[in-house]
Amino acid sequence: MRNHFHLVLETPEANLVAGMKWLLGVYTKRFNLQHKECGHLFAGRYKALHVESSGDGYLRTLCDYVQLNPARARLLKGGQPLAEFPWSSYGDYLRPAGQRPVWLRVDRLLGERGIPQDSAAGRREFARLTEQRRRADLAAEFKPVERGWCLGSEEFRQELLAAAAGSANKQSAGFAAGGNAALGMGCGSIAPGGQGGRAESPAGRADPQGNHHEPQMDRRTFGHGQLDPCFKSARRRATTRKFKK
Repeated sequence: MRNHFHLVLETPEANLVAGMKWLLGVYTKRFNLQHKECGHLFAGRYKALHVESSGDGYLRTLCDYVQLNPARARLLKGGQPLAEFPWSSYGDYLRPAGQRPVWLRVDRLLGERGIPQDSAAGRREFARLTEQRRRADLAAEFKPVERGWCLGSEEFRQELLAAAAGSANKQSAGFAAGGNAALGMGCGSIAPGGQGGRAESPAGRADPQGNHHEPQMDRRTFGHGQLDPCFKSARRRATTRKFKK
């Protein structure tokens, strides 16, 4: 997208905060080194959305939201296939396993589409179904992705709340003086020099010393980061200088 990105990540360990801090920090540092800039690249917080991995269609809804985003944002022409959008991994889903990045897992999403095999025929069917969804009105289905903090059943939501409460109870002695920190949607601002700030996830909490505590749950998590609008002009200047040379 023009000013933000989306990731669908599976986190068997409760380490989303550390992972996003590393990703945003390293990317910012390398961008600034390449373009001889300094300061923030990403603005404010990233949003983290916990997604139930039960096979009941929640992963499909989430991936549809991400993969159809270029069409909703009108970054593609009317008849242009989604696979032609270069800044998406969707096109990799349509390639054989040997031509995909090793970190991209496709079997679960294909399974939620009712596609039994990662074969040429299966990938063609996946593309057909995705393009079919592109023409549908999915606003109501996507609303929990855009507005909520978790995507799943009520039982899944209660499990997350219970896990967060359990984490808070374990740390209760350390909060006697400072009070309890509220649940947050997640933050990860990048300070000058590419260092990430303290971050929180929806089912985690941070104590007054800045230590983060997350419930130990196997979950699939979706997050997005926002490019700092004030940095766009600097990026354009860097690009202009590059072409002038």
